[in-house]
Amino acid sequence: TPGAFVHPKTRQRILRTAARLGYEPNAIAQALTGRRGRIVGIIMGDLQNPFHATIHSAVTAALHARDLIPITAPFDPVHGSIDAAAATFRRYQVGAVLLTSMQVGAEMTDTCRKAGLRPAFLNRSDPAGEAPAVSAALLDGARRAAEHLVARGCKRIAILDGPPGSWTTETRRAGHLARLPAACLAPPTIP
Repeated sequence: TPGAFVHPKTRQRILRTAARLGYEPNAIAQALTGRRGRIVGIIMGDLQNPFHATIHSAVTAALHARDLIPITAPFDPVHGSIDAAAATFRRYQVGAVLLTSMQVGAEMTDTCRKAGLRPAFLNRSDPAGEAPAVSAALLDGARRAAEHLVARGCKRIAILDGPPGSWTTETRRAGHLARLPAACLAPPTIP
């Protein structure tokens, strides 16, 4: 226990015995007694999507490297409920929730906040603009891609979007459309 006094000889005897018995401290029990500090909830989109699987792998590795414990709740906006994930996270006394699902909306972030969970966003933005967020420069990247195609003389450019209503889809689309002259767009755009 940090800050507690144990005589050095007693400490050494306990450590030798623990090593001989193969004792390892229970990280989950330690996290639970620490009251919301070391467990991080992750609300992830479809893990069959290679992008999401890669992101999930990198995030969990980074959390483990910092001695944090990830708990993932896959989220299917059609069949799932954020309430179930929030309830699970409350039971495990999660300290923060990383939201990465494509369908993050105000309802999802409000549910997390009402449950006492601190949301942070990865490759998404907080609809309320209050929580920390990290994402690629999607708008600027899409603008630059469109400018590049126009500068190269492309005359018929199609936009292949992701799922409708997705923040990344809408942001990229806005960037493309901001820089593509109407004459370059090959109708119809394909969702």
